[in-house]
Order: sequence, then C-alpha cells, then structure tokens
Amino acid sequence: MSLSRGFMLGCLVLTLALATGCEKDYQDNANGSTPGSDTDSRTILQQFEQQQASAGTATGAPTALMPADLAARIDEAVRLLEAKDYTALVNGFTLPETLKALKSQKTDTDLAKDMEAKADQLLPKLKEAKTLRPTIAPDGNSAKFPNDVAFQKVDAQWYLAD
Repeated sequence: MSLSRGFMLGCLVLTLALATGCEKDYQDNANGSTPGSDTDSRTILQQFEQQQASAGTATGAPTALMPADLAARIDEAVRLLEAKDYTALVNGFTLPETLKALKSQKTDTDLAKDMEAKADQLLPKLKEAKTLRPTIAPDGNSAKFPNDVAFQKVDAQWYLAD
C-alpha cells in the first residue's frame, strides 16, 4: 500500500510549517487550495526559504547560515587538532597581534604545549560549533557561537578569539 504523492507532500509541508512557525500561513494557503497541492507546497517552501534568508538581519541576531569561509576554518582547526598539529593550530588560528605578543614571550614549542593542554576542551566545542548558528557582528568581522566559541576576522581570515 503506498501513500499518494500529494498526501506525503502535504505532510512534509505541514511539518515544515509547524517547525518554522508559519502554521497560520499554511492554514490560510490551505483554505484557497488543496493541502498538499504543488501550488500550496511551493508557497510554503518559499515562505520557509524567505524566513531563513531574512534571519539574522537584525543587529547581533543569529545568521541563517554560517559563512562558508568560517565553516572551512572550523574544519581546518578540527583537522589540526585531530592530527595533534598544535604548532600549526597556534600559528594559523591565533589572532596576529596576539600571536606576535605570545612569540615575544614563548617559543613555538611552549605555545604548542599550551595548546595541547587546551585541545581536549577545544576540539568538542569546535565540532559542536559546526552544528550551531553563530551570531555575526553587523560588520561581519566577528562570530560568536552559543557554546562560547568565538572567531574574529582579520584581513579576510578567521581566527579563534579568546
């Protein structure tokens, strides 16, 4: 026994509508068309996409999507942590001014040892950050995740911040 395409599509649309808070819109649209029809489905999906696209337009609000360059940097940091390449992580992900100050006080080996001590806490937070929506500053140069991971953009490159 198979379910009709319209019924399955209607269930999907209703689920999306409820999940995105547009159940009233769904009911309004359903009154003018058959629930689950292609027209009704497209309308709800368009509303969902518009809501996702407009999320984060207010100052300090979470963005709908993570910037691709930030996601790539998080992936790179995770890769370096998993490879236990702490020197590359320190050199590649510490803010340039901070790195300069640290290197005037410590060797690369010492900095790598300091990072190694923090790695067990940082790695799961970075992995979790990949699943979260960051709050991006209005100027687009800083990102803060709900799990207290923060990045700052300097010269078009994302660095871990504190």
